[in-house]
Amino acid sequence: MRVSTLKSSTEKLSVVSEVCLCESVCYPLVAPSVYWPGLDSLQVQSLPKPDSDMVTKPVTLTTVTNASVYLTGGRHAVHTSDGSLISVNRVSSKRLADIPWRAHTHLSGTSLLLGNSAGAACYYHWMLDLLPKIGFIQQAGIDINSIDHFLVREAVTPFQIETLEKLGIDRSRIVQTAKQPYLSCDEVMLVSLDHHVNMTMHRFVPEWVNATFNEHDESADKISSPKRLYVKRPAGVRRAIDNADEVENLLVGFGFESVLMEGLSIDEQAHLFSQADVIVAQHGGALTNTVFARPDTKVVEIFGPHVYPFYYGLANLCGLEYHAILQNVDDYASLVQKDTALRMGSDESLAVSQREDFSVDVVALEKAITAVLA
Repeated sequence: MRVSTLKSSTEKLSVVSEVCLCESVCYPLVAPSVYWPGLDSLQVQSLPKPDSDMVTKPVTLTTVTNASVYLTGGRHAVHTSDGSLISVNRVSSKRLADIPWRAHTHLSGTSLLLGNSAGAACYYHWMLDLLPKIGFIQQAGIDINSIDHFLVREAVTPFQIETLEKLGIDRSRIVQTAKQPYLSCDEVMLVSLDHHVNMTMHRFVPEWVNATFNEHDESADKISSPKRLYVKRPAGVRRAIDNADEVENLLVGFGFESVLMEGLSIDEQAHLFSQADVIVAQHGGALTNTVFARPDTKVVEIFGPHVYPFYYGLANLCGLEYHAILQNVDDYASLVQKDTALRMGSDESLAVSQREDFSVDVVALEKAITAVLA
């Protein structure tokens, strides 16, 4: 444990302590089966070497008393009472200089900086980046009922409300910072959790999410018929499939049931994924639910130009058989190499790929499904 005490001009003290909640762990990676238009054996032989394992970062808990907090979601800064910077993410020097002069809302008791992640309103990031911080705290023996405030940018979506209620966190303990990002806290807790496009995630994360939010009756699996699920994305979303009807018709011909996750509770989504033998889905937040799938379930992820190993890494942690359909062979490295994925993830690149519509090569899709079902 590291502890330091700092004085401020008002003689208040800030105490900063740090403890390790989880040590670094190395997990082996199983290379995915991949398909793309014009796939041939020569291309397969010349593919770049995939990462052979994922090495996690230690997870730490930092506690600061008499702290100043600035939080807008993906951007945050935490200062001690004498102005020392303890934690910062994506906050400009100009903004940092402005923080001390702003009016701060005081929070008594203990606060947890829960929502310090970009995309915190996204189902994936909420379920796997934010909420597991609570799981690590619980594992360390800290009663979450002892935490007075949970700091997030916003908590307004059905899945956010559902999960918080499941954890026993009522709305009176949620502090939303979208309109008031400047806070002064008697004590604030920060849990370091950076999954690096999901290639440095601790296995504890999906295990805790599954154990906490998968409430279905396991006996039902024994009497339910195995399912082949095709998870569609709703109309009007970004990264739409231009030939969506053609893709769906092909999969229905293979015996797949088309489903939408939107409008379903987390428990209903967990139940669907836990019964499936094969899951086909476009890259997107719905694949977060693979944490609820049974080991050895086959997952086929369809990519457009936006290629990241989020669900490839997650599938490895959950013991799933993972397959991917790419638009072209050049995307392979971004799927199987953490450093390549991070390098390709520039703001300029994401601005295009995150929203770009695309068509699925149905010949490659049919080859993939035929191989998966063989």
